[in-house]
Amino acid sequence: MPASGEKEDRMWALADKLARSGDYTGWWMIEVELRSRGFPRGRQLLDSKTVRERLDQLCAEAQKGQANA
Repeated sequence: MPASGEKEDRMWALADKLARSGDYTGWWMIEVELRSRGFPRGRQLLDSKTVRERLDQLCAEAQKGQANA
């Protein structure tokens, strides 16, 4: 089993990837997806205004890019 820090690093990388995919409209959808993929602490780790705003921004940019494609 990976160390807690390793698992959190994987979660952050996945959250970033999901946000950039354009398939999610905001951090809350990403949090649900993280929990469904085995990251039960997703809510706790995303419980930061700065993190949520960053993920929301990445989601918006990705969706805008898809709309322009």
